[in-house]
Amino acid sequence: MNAGALPVPILGERVALRPFRRPDLLHVIGWRNDPEVRAGALWPEGAFGAREAERWLRATSRARARLTLGVELRHEGRLVGLTNLSGIDGGSASAHFGIVVGDRTCWGRGIARETLGLMMERAAAMGLRRITLEVARDNARAVALYERFGFSTDRHVTRRHAGGLVPLAIMSLRLSR
Repeated sequence: MNAGALPVPILGERVALRPFRRPDLLHVIGWRNDPEVRAGALWPEGAFGAREAERWLRATSRARARLTLGVELRHEGRLVGLTNLSGIDGGSASAHFGIVVGDRTCWGRGIARETLGLMMERAAAMGLRRITLEVARDNARAVALYERFGFSTDRHVTRRHAGGLVPLAIMSLRLSR
């Protein structure tokens, strides 16, 4: 299943989901180095600079089993986050969803909700039927968003992250045809 076979950008009412461009990397570097954003995204600790950002851009641009897009405010043209479907498996019609709203001024403004809806529409258009995600159990706003959207908790796990143990919820959603 080719993640890039359908057109982008994906346009919503307030957001546009579009491919990353090299100038976007300054935003990604900032988000990856913001401790609160990094913790919420479950990104690993450690330096993330220009070299790592270039490597990330190359990897996400070439990955056939992954669709990674920037989240841009449509009417401002401002990049505020990123989203992806990874581990896209045409055989099992499944993928793993991720989203990070890295711009803190956009937290609580419905950007993640709209992005989630657009990405689930894209997943269905790609023929995917099951979407999974991982979220920190103490991220109450994210867990509530996913539950409102129809995700259910499959199981709880604990993973090592940032020198400690983080309780996670593994959630999934069945997409209708």
